[in-house]
Amino acid sequence: MKFKSLSLIFACSAALALANPAADSLWEKIDAAQKSERPRPEQVDGKSVLTSGYLRAMEERGRNIGDLLMAFVEQYPGDPRRWDAVIALTGNFRPVIKEIGEDVRAKGWEAVVRDEAAEQLWSDRVNGLLEELQAAPVPAGVSERTQQTLFERWVAAARPSLETDAAALAEFRRRIDLLVERYPESRSIRVSEWQYLNRLRKAAPASVGAYLGQLVASAKADDIKAWAQGELRVEGLRVTPMEMKFTALDGREVDMAKLRGKVVLLDFWATWCGPCIAELPNVKRVYDAYHAQGFEIIAISLDSEKDKQKLIDFVREHELPWPQHYDGQGWKNHYAVHYGITGIPAMFLMDKTGRLATTDARGEKLETEVKRLLEL
Repeated sequence: MKFKSLSLIFACSAALALANPAADSLWEKIDAAQKSERPRPEQVDGKSVLTSGYLRAMEERGRNIGDLLMAFVEQYPGDPRRWDAVIALTGNFRPVIKEIGEDVRAKGWEAVVRDEAAEQLWSDRVNGLLEELQAAPVPAGVSERTQQTLFERWVAAARPSLETDAAALAEFRRRIDLLVERYPESRSIRVSEWQYLNRLRKAAPASVGAYLGQLVASAKADDIKAWAQGELRVEGLRVTPMEMKFTALDGREVDMAKLRGKVVLLDFWATWCGPCIAELPNVKRVYDAYHAQGFEIIAISLDSEKDKQKLIDFVREHELPWPQHYDGQGWKNHYAVHYGITGIPAMFLMDKTGRLATTDARGEKLETEVKRLLEL
């Protein structure tokens, strides 16, 4: 989350804070640090290029802001702005860099060796503060909105890695349920449920259907219910072949039923999606290598009506040979809504029977899975 100005965002807490010149002075320093101009990447031929100087400047800025916030938290435990400082700490990017490789211009952050142990210690320290405040009595001057935001951050702090154990996943589930109970209108519930689902699919795939069915039945928010219904349809594709029939952007008739016997990648994407564009060279490479053996791609474009020509030009310029479904509805694309798509690229890899094999075939895994399904 971006904090443009703590004095504006947390005005209510600041206004109600007890008079304390020293605390006010430190708060002003925090505000000034937050407002300070961010380092900018170098521009080369209209593109942003990361340099060691930029990365070091980002590290210094994050450390400076983080240290100021932590100082406020530790020095003024009775100040209601302490809650706002802890919230800000959860959104502060504070990398600890050990080494920057010589290929930083080409690889960016991938060329950086970060001190993961030091970063974990800092993260544990911040999460400990979330635990402390979430369980503590709320002092006068802390707004309801601040309380909710801190509670949401406390829930997010329990989000385990994708490769997680049952206990960590259960704790995350417990906190989400508490969030639903305490703040049923919270917009972070849907994000948390999506994160939980991704981890449940890894840890206990057999439980996914029951979880989604229960969520459809119990969700109070229409958007969460609709998303869960879409995800439940995705799970259904694992046992029931996909049915999809449409006229593509270039006039081709597409019918999934006629592609039985082939391995098909259904790729939800858009021309405005950076990660989608970054994945395209890999997708094209795999298509070129295995199309003759029975690998097909069907693209579902989430471009809006105003970007139709941009899509047409992009497909032609990049020589994308596979059909494109386009209805100009953006995120409300018929199939995106039907399958509860909330982030792209979303890639459904279907086996020769038309059933869903995996939604996790990106990068190097795409070729591995395609070869496996083609029995090569």
